[in-house]
Amino acid sequence: MKRVHIAFISPLHTDIAADLAAVTAFKLADAPRPGLLCARYGMDGFAVEKPFAFAGGLAFVPIHGFLVNRLNASFGIATGYDYIRSQLRMAIEDPDVSAIVFDINSNGGMAAGCGELAQEIYNSRERKPSVAVVDANAYSGAYYLGSAASKMVCTESGGVGSIGVVAAHIDFSKSLEKEGVAVTFIHAGEAKVDGNQFEPLSERARESIDHTVQYHYGMFTEAVAKHRGMSVEDVKATEARCYTPPDALRLGLIDGVAGSAEAVRGLLAQGDEMSGITQEEAAKLAADAAAAAVTADRARTSAIRKAPEAEGRAALAEHLASSTSMSVEDAIAVLAAAPKQEAAKPEGNAFAAAMDASQNPNVGQDDAANLAGGSPVERILSNYALVTGGKFRKAS
Repeated sequence: MKRVHIAFISPLHTDIAADLAAVTAFKLADAPRPGLLCARYGMDGFAVEKPFAFAGGLAFVPIHGFLVNRLNASFGIATGYDYIRSQLRMAIEDPDVSAIVFDINSNGGMAAGCGELAQEIYNSRERKPSVAVVDANAYSGAYYLGSAASKMVCTESGGVGSIGVVAAHIDFSKSLEKEGVAVTFIHAGEAKVDGNQFEPLSERARESIDHTVQYHYGMFTEAVAKHRGMSVEDVKATEARCYTPPDALRLGLIDGVAGSAEAVRGLLAQGDEMSGITQEEAAKLAADAAAAAVTADRARTSAIRKAPEAEGRAALAEHLASSTSMSVEDAIAVLAAAPKQEAAKPEGNAFAAAMDASQNPNVGQDDAANLAGGSPVERILSNYALVTGGKFRKAS
């Protein structure tokens, strides 16, 4: 009869009720498209024939929104464990896939099904390398899954952690009493209705729920310790805190602070060599790759701005260069198809117009005669006299 559900979720970073309401209001048209996921990493050549997001030898598996057991779909606001599992299995068996990228932006979800999926991700390391890219949240159950990948990195503005378990009991008894509603249970088995929402939580029911919470907490912390090569004591010492990337890196919860495709590919390119490097070396690798990504992006934006097709379309070129991740080739194609802006009409000499509009009849722009005659000194003195009304006298 229990209405209490054990969850791997971070209450600090999400409103569970709002997440569930968003799931029920979801429309199929809102589902993320695989091509957009590849484009987020700057990967061109999205393969439409694949049953998962694929480009450049990499399979991209989303872990987004509220995580739900026994759901074979991803809606952006919610992703099912069965969906992640099916995407992972297909990527593992596909000979075109050299590595797997788990794109994570989630505050967690249901405890049921999470540990089994994390174990399958961990086992997949023996078949193909994987990297979990946190952009920008990986809390609780989402961190559980991400920690199982071969490597884990987080964007600079993101966060990870909340390695803990939560359960909530809602007691409607006083509200029902106020409305004159009474609920009577007729049951067999002393604990059959323990934890129901129509009565205050009994001590026996609280202890039962706490026992379940501790059971899942033990599974969670032991799995993270195995995934990350940490001790269970160190994992439990986090006390389910949420961490910034630098702190997470220091504690060994992630391998680097990065978020670009270059950083991901740089980490994966190391292959088995990555297993023996220190956290500092991993962080340096990620930082170097991120710096290379910045250099590459600067070259991209410069090429778009300076392209011949940008002439007469400066505003559009600037938008494509600075506000999108569009490739140079695609940006040039857009520019070529766009109409040119009308050239601004010349407005004349604004300074001369202002001077001529002055109420002082002796103030105005220099006339051609004044500019043409006399020495430079004489012209300066002449102009001074016009402005001030004063005259210079030669020293005797």
